[in-house]
Amino acid sequence: MTPRWRSILVRLAGWLLTVGGVVLVPWSLWPEFGEEGPMVGPLRPEMMVLPAGTFDMGPSDDTHEVTLSRFAIARTEVTQGMYERVMGENPSESEYKGVSLLGETLPVQNVSWLDAVRYCNALSALEGLTPAYRVEDDEVTWDRDADGYRLPTEEEWEYAARGGTSHTWAGTSEEADLCSYANVADAQAKDAFGFSSTSCDDGVAGLAPVGHYRANAWNLYDMSGNVWEWVWDWVQEYPEGLQDNPEGPSAGSLRVARGGSWNFLPVVARVAGRYRWSPSYRDNVLGFRPARSFPSAL
Repeated sequence: MTPRWRSILVRLAGWLLTVGGVVLVPWSLWPEFGEEGPMVGPLRPEMMVLPAGTFDMGPSDDTHEVTLSRFAIARTEVTQGMYERVMGENPSESEYKGVSLLGETLPVQNVSWLDAVRYCNALSALEGLTPAYRVEDDEVTWDRDADGYRLPTEEEWEYAARGGTSHTWAGTSEEADLCSYANVADAQAKDAFGFSSTSCDDGVAGLAPVGHYRANAWNLYDMSGNVWEWVWDWVQEYPEGLQDNPEGPSAGSLRVARGGSWNFLPVVARVAGRYRWSPSYRDNVLGFRPARSFPSAL
């Protein structure tokens, strides 16, 4: 059974269970029956609507002002369970040096930027929304007027991670407190893998379930650590002057990822930190969270 038909049956089941005004089981928790039995759970994370605003983006020695319209972004990273229910597969690597990286509630990893784009389009189709992207081979065009799911821009991602604060990481400026907010290379990762690490202990050596740590000021989880998150933009040097809902460069060779990961040092998990990879690159540190324009439609 294809992911699309599974989703249609889930919605039908949810509708039938609400006839007469009695909600017995939320549709998002109703089983989706695949070849190997029931598949239970939502297709995507809960979306949070963020207010329009202007903020200083970038590291303290290279900031520029950005103004953004109201938009929505997922509270957590997309999980392996969510990804499989939409795409029909879990591409995540199974383990790293004997530590398991698989789990229904762990963030999906080993996804390319193109994989994340295709998930967003597939999820949009399942929910009857206009897909945000036109994909032709490896060429992707963003329809800014579409109401479907998409990757956040680099500016939207940092705005969300900062949560209206000037914190160094998502939720705190104190490295001693970081392990309460983020899954980064910590004392357990050092013991398990020999990584250079921070001295705090976040409780896991590998991946952590999404939403396991404290949220930032806007109730968003894992904006620092767990997995790097793909964003829309091609890499560029930061522009000067006020930017109004910027779209980033129209072409490039490397796409941006933000937020750090479970086996990277805290310094790169800062809200202003950036990394870059080819849009076809996959690794056990790479995941994503979706966003949406026009959140009044949620």
